[in-house]
Amino acid sequence: MTFLYDVDGEVIGDVKYNERLDFYDGRNYTSGSTGYHKGFGQLKDGRFYIIYGTQWQGERDYAEICDGKEIVAEAIKTGNIGELKEFPELMKIYKEDFIHE
Repeated sequence: MTFLYDVDGEVIGDVKYNERLDFYDGRNYTSGSTGYHKGFGQLKDGRFYIIYGTQWQGERDYAEICDGKEIVAEAIKTGNIGELKEFPELMKIYKEDFIHE
């Protein structure tokens, strides 16, 4: 499990680790730099969080409460839009705020 922090930096619980925002860079799955990973999820109360994972010794995985726009922006950067499909609120944000036709 991964500690979840609120916007004030207080631990408010723990969440299951995932790497939904990683992408394959040709050699590794990463969120942009070697040894670092990102994931996301939604709490039962509707709030979203981003998970920051690390493989580096001395560093710890953690998660932070965030808004849906931040998750959608990260999904666009990593090309993982498909991961948003199980979250209707995130798909709505994607379509309303990020699709410009």
